[in-house]
Amino acid sequence: MEMNTGYKIEDFYYPILRIMQDRRSLQRPSVIVQQVISRMHVADSVAPEWWNHGLRLQVKNKIRKAFAHLCIAELAQRTTNVLPQWLLTPKGEGFKDDSSALIQQVRLALRSHKQELGSFGVSPEGHLIPNKPRVVRRLNPRLPNIHNLNTLFYGAIATGKTREAIKLAVELAGKHLSKSEREQKQLHDFLGGQIEFLVLHKGIGYEQMVLHFSPHTQSWEDGFLLRLARRAEKEPNKSFVLLLEGIERTSIENLFGEMLLLFDPDKRIGQANPLKIALPSGEYVGLPANLYLVATIEDIRQAWQQMALYARYFELVELTPRYDLSSVAYSDFLWALNQELLRKKGEYFLIGHTFFLQSNQNFNFLRVLNRQIIPLLTAYFEGNQEAVACLLQQAFQQAPSTHGRFEVTRHLQGSVQVSRIEHP
Repeated sequence: MEMNTGYKIEDFYYPILRIMQDRRSLQRPSVIVQQVISRMHVADSVAPEWWNHGLRLQVKNKIRKAFAHLCIAELAQRTTNVLPQWLLTPKGEGFKDDSSALIQQVRLALRSHKQELGSFGVSPEGHLIPNKPRVVRRLNPRLPNIHNLNTLFYGAIATGKTREAIKLAVELAGKHLSKSEREQKQLHDFLGGQIEFLVLHKGIGYEQMVLHFSPHTQSWEDGFLLRLARRAEKEPNKSFVLLLEGIERTSIENLFGEMLLLFDPDKRIGQANPLKIALPSGEYVGLPANLYLVATIEDIRQAWQQMALYARYFELVELTPRYDLSSVAYSDFLWALNQELLRKKGEYFLIGHTFFLQSNQNFNFLRVLNRQIIPLLTAYFEGNQEAVACLLQQAFQQAPSTHGRFEVTRHLQGSVQVSRIEHP
């Protein structure tokens, strides 16, 4: 495991099998996963801040992959409904050997499997799903002491990208503080000082970001990046962050110009290959190693053609819809809806979980559907209301929490609306 608990995927085979043998009934994957973590005391083997900042998700993913391996070995299986449950096959129920024998048996099954397992991923419920080759790395930038200098969050709409970017920026800016002091800090405590926060649009370019000549003062004036870089050079013991939202709305080459060459960690001032370049003003500048760039892609559909370019200068972190959070209402419906979208439109059209957070003030499921989800789906399907209605109806029928409780209707003008079914 990356940070490192010392556990491999195969270490989870035997605990999963034993727990399922003890229970002898259908179980939700999340229940089994939590029991494995508890029985093996996984969280006790790492520092709490590491566990809470990424390792927990890594461990859960390994457990789900371990279950997928048991399925290939015909020791376990899952139900086929929209909210799968895990169960053992007769072969799994009758397994009596030790952990070593189990690992050997699964290894043999994997070798004989027709497909190369590495070309598959695991869904939130433990399904094997094909993975598309990516040009990006998916590392967690929030683990202590391994922060990348340039981090870009991307993913489906409403998956919490801005929130995660702000969290990372505040964490970076507060690195010099004690843990108790850092926990008290919020974004506004650093704005205008260690953090500059920009929402990008087509009106922001090189002149605003790097440098421009002012006809009023007849002099060169720094943009956001240069101003922050100069502050960072003056205070090398602190971290400074340029936080950018919606980087896909502009060209990063036009935005940063020649400064892109300085983004590489080894080219920062004081690093292995420090570099300074000439600006239009004639000044030679570099970027200090305590200057971080944190950005988000708000609409992945507009950005996918530039992902290779982003990967050249940023470490990319994908955020996907979360179905395992207790704060997400109707998570089974969201899962079913996204499965239909994945099948009909593709991965760039998924809908994130933040629409359905119950912690949102005055959360109302019908209002979210009718005023946010349906207009979004209408845009996805280019005004095809029939396709929107069909998609919603299928998701409602598949999800236990919504089956028989909501209906999709069409107004005379053709627009779609969801209402609750009133039972006598």
